[in-house]
Amino acid sequence: MAPVAHPFHGYLYDRVGVLLEPFVKRAGLISTAAFNPGQPGEFRVPDGGLHPALPTTAYVPTAAAVIEVESPDVETRDKK
Repeated sequence: MAPVAHPFHGYLYDRVGVLLEPFVKRAGLISTAAFNPGQPGEFRVPDGGLHPALPTTAYVPTAAAVIEVESPDVETRDKK
């Protein structure tokens, strides 16, 4: 099991969510924390996503937007 990022990473993600919330609601989107985009075997997992409806499957084929918080000591650029 891989360790999670530094607590400041989670704090920033939470703050971004609070800032985006009015826009997300206005656009009629649903926000989620980390999710599996694509298909089984793909291991890129963004910190969060915005979806037209609440995902109901383990792998989500598409999203309106993804949210990725980059930490200086994590290789997030390799996930893009």
